[in-house]
Order: sequence, then C-alpha cells, then structure tokens
Amino acid sequence: MGLGKVILVVDDEEDILELLSVILHDEGHRVLTASNGVEALGILADEKIDLVITDIRMPQMNGIELLTELNHKGQHPPVVFISGYSDISPEEAYALGVARFIFKPFEVKTIIQNVRDLLGPAAEQELASATEI
Repeated sequence: MGLGKVILVVDDEEDILELLSVILHDEGHRVLTASNGVEALGILADEKIDLVITDIRMPQMNGIELLTELNHKGQHPPVVFISGYSDISPEEAYALGVARFIFKPFEVKTIIQNVRDLLGPAAEQELASATEI
C-alpha cells in the first residue's frame, strides 16, 4: 500500500471529475480535483503531483494555459489532455510537451491504460525498492 501516485484531474464538468476520481482511486492513486487551471495552480503550489489530467476548454484558465504555466514554473509532471473539441491538434499538444491526448468521450480502459503507461514503471520501481532490505 502507499504506492499510488498523486493525480490532479482538472475539468469544469463535475461528472468527468467524479468519474475520473473513482476510476483512479480504484487504481490505488490519490486523486485531487480542480474545476479550472487557476484552481489547479493553487493545488500544484501546495502538493507534489505525479500526473495531471486536464480538459483543454475551461473557464478562467484553459488546459493549454495551465500547461504553459507549469512549464514556466519548471514543474513537469506528465500532462494528459482530454478534450471533446479540436482547440488544438494532438500534434500541436505534443509539441507543447503533453504526454498523451485523449478525445472525449473516452473509454474507462483508455484512461486506465494511459495512466499505467505513464506511472507504471515508477510504481514498480518503488515496489522493488520497498521490498529490498
């Protein structure tokens, strides 16, 4: 236990926040949520975040602006964009440093597999070092 990572989910849709919180918590992670980029930056200032999953289109500060702020602050947790709109192409997102781009509506297994791909090796490494005495 205790091997789960801290994941920040940022989306202005309450249903998405709730769904992702349940899915990721069931995977053993600690999940924090924010409804926009401004809230997310407040959480990022206080917490060590291992992964950010963010919508692109949100009020106050969108996902692209959030990613830009993270880059300016030198914070580089992997960032996954989820979006139902074509505000930015996946290629443009990857050029900005996004780790994954997932279109809404998404399948639960897609989220789980992407999170495992991005965080899995670190969790396995923690497990190996925790068992070494």
